[in-house]
Amino acid sequence: RNPGGLVNGVAATGGAITLREHHSFIQLPDDGFRTRIADPRVGVNGPTIYDYATAIDEETRVRLSARHRLEKANPGAARSAAVEPIVYYVDPGTPEPVRSALIEGAAWWNDAFEEAGFIDGFQVRVLPDGIDPQDIRYNMIHWTHRRTRGYSYGNTIIDPRTGEIVRGVVNLGSLRLRQDYLHGQGMVPPFPTGISEQDSDLGEFADAPVYDYLAQVAPNSDAVEMALARVRQLSAHEVGHTIGFPHNYMASAYGRESVMDYPAPYADIDANGDIDLSNAYVQRIGDYDKLSVNWLYREFAPGTDEVAALAQIADQGVRDGLIYMGHTNNNFIGAAHQYASVWDNGSNLVDHLKLEIRIRDIGLSRFGTDVIRTGEPLSNLEYVLLPLYMHHRFQLRSAIQSLGGADYRYALKGDGQTPFTVVPAEEQRDALETVLSTLSVDFLALPANIVNMIPPPAFRHSEGESFPGRTEQIFDPIAAAEASAAFTVGEVLHPARMSRLVLYGSMGDAPDLEEVVDRLMEVTWGVSDPDNGYHARVLHSVQRTVADQMMQQASMDGNPSDVRAILADRLERLTDRGRRRADSTRATRGWRHPQMAVRNRKHGARTGHPASRRRPDRRKHPRRGSLTRSVGTNRNEKNPPEADASGGSSLRPLDRAGHVIAAAHRRLDLAVPLRALGHRDLDSGVRGDRTVDEFGVAGSTRHVHAHAALVAGVGRHGLFVLSLVGLCR
Repeated sequence: RNPGGLVNGVAATGGAITLREHHSFIQLPDDGFRTRIADPRVGVNGPTIYDYATAIDEETRVRLSARHRLEKANPGAARSAAVEPIVYYVDPGTPEPVRSALIEGAAWWNDAFEEAGFIDGFQVRVLPDGIDPQDIRYNMIHWTHRRTRGYSYGNTIIDPRTGEIVRGVVNLGSLRLRQDYLHGQGMVPPFPTGISEQDSDLGEFADAPVYDYLAQVAPNSDAVEMALARVRQLSAHEVGHTIGFPHNYMASAYGRESVMDYPAPYADIDANGDIDLSNAYVQRIGDYDKLSVNWLYREFAPGTDEVAALAQIADQGVRDGLIYMGHTNNNFIGAAHQYASVWDNGSNLVDHLKLEIRIRDIGLSRFGTDVIRTGEPLSNLEYVLLPLYMHHRFQLRSAIQSLGGADYRYALKGDGQTPFTVVPAEEQRDALETVLSTLSVDFLALPANIVNMIPPPAFRHSEGESFPGRTEQIFDPIAAAEASAAFTVGEVLHPARMSRLVLYGSMGDAPDLEEVVDRLMEVTWGVSDPDNGYHARVLHSVQRTVADQMMQQASMDGNPSDVRAILADRLERLTDRGRRRADSTRATRGWRHPQMAVRNRKHGARTGHPASRRRPDRRKHPRRGSLTRSVGTNRNEKNPPEADASGGSSLRPLDRAGHVIAAAHRRLDLAVPLRALGHRDLDSGVRGDRTVDEFGVAGSTRHVHAHAALVAGVGRHGLFVLSLVGLCR
């Protein structure tokens, strides 16, 4: 019987599993625990309770700090052993070398507790035989095998009355280790000879998990060492959650001084021009971590004003630049902080994006069969290529936070911090230009040698994250480029970012939304078609992506009216310029519109225009594992209206504007010219029991609200054009 996706994702086979349930009953802790009130400048977790007995002019919320009970055996000593140290136990079933990495990483925290005055106050051991790992009396680090994506966790059981941590439980998934290896595998090929070392006595079974788990894939390779370094860091990170600490997304901006940040592997370029992964993850506890442990766990000598002493620790952290910055959105899509982000590196996120782009270029220039083992299906190259091709994505998402962004702090009255500063205009423009460089054809077009080496998935080897595609099983480089372009355009046109651009652009010399959209259009629609037909197709897909996302954002009720109006205005300018260029082209070339050609063909007339040729069915479904759903050129449409007989373009980019936007609507299943605004029935946009509104967005009703609509029609010269109407309700 099928136990379901959750079980199948972690079991060797879902058809044969054993499920055990463990109940623990313990007495609540006694009243000897001393509470500590949180300071926003030092990130600590904990329960928030409400004290309604406070005076009218005092706050009712009490923000308790979550922490383990840790007391000095000698309270008066500067350094002392603990009455009962904090001990974490590692799952004894964890295979090597992962088990050793987990122990090493978690044990880093003892350095921080030593500086806070505790001798061996934090310890890590392997769980002894005979103890159930589910026993609530033991803090545990679990290693869970899984083949599906998922977070690692650091959970706690807390006494809600005081914030005392009763138990910490860490759960780390094995897939993340393999994903990190996959990243390194693409950057530094681990199989230059095509052969991995094996024990001759064991033959092919030397690669089984029971023999030096993972290390056998390429002994001592950069990718393996990077993955194990990540396991150490991740062990320390998740344990940090269970001893009281949240994420600090600011630390990567000041030397990676906290394991509580979300780190990306730090790749560099050595003197020989090779990618260097030796410093991928910091292998120690950070200075901010020592500060936070000192604040949360230090035991003060009798008679000390604890509130004042804790404030001094936090003040010193601010003076030392050990800033805490957390967010509730781990994805950080559309975030505004100039420095605090996830999966990023560098004190200047924009400059580091430039480095990541160079690393991506080096990796792609050297990409080949050396990234996989001899005897492995060549189709697996696609699984290694994907993270390398998209290597820039997380740093880009971080760098673009400078565009329409600000540097802000959790400042307190009197602590001397500058609470809020808009990113300087020149830095915003540098961020914009760097991000827009990822929309160039040179950046997006994969070289022919890579495209030609990737066959469809081998039989029983189709499990892996692959690019989107419209070519069935065949690798689709156009769709890969479109997915990358859609990611970049989506970051530029994020609703919150556009709203901030409107705001900050009105307050000084910072770029406003008009400037940003104009640059976006200039680097995509304002460039000439490449001579190479494949590169021209890549450019067309980028142009369609830009137009499509602008139309979608212009139609969203949640966007401010200024944002919608600016996008609508730029789309109207695009169609107007395209219409004028098309008129000029027809006048000089005698070009005839496809609709007219079709009409003539029905009456027996012959025409040489490619659009008169019979087109195959365009209805194809995207391939599995898509990075994003995006709209673009359908690979079955060999000769769209803008192509000439040679496969090139007969129109300049702006000449195609009206046709491309119209084509984008057709690809969103709009069957007929669109109707007017307001509460109108779309009598021709129905798909089953759902409708498609003016911008191709599926809805649950036949009635559509629209602030801005693109109305299609046949113009004076037979052109299928779009006009923007109804900018206001």
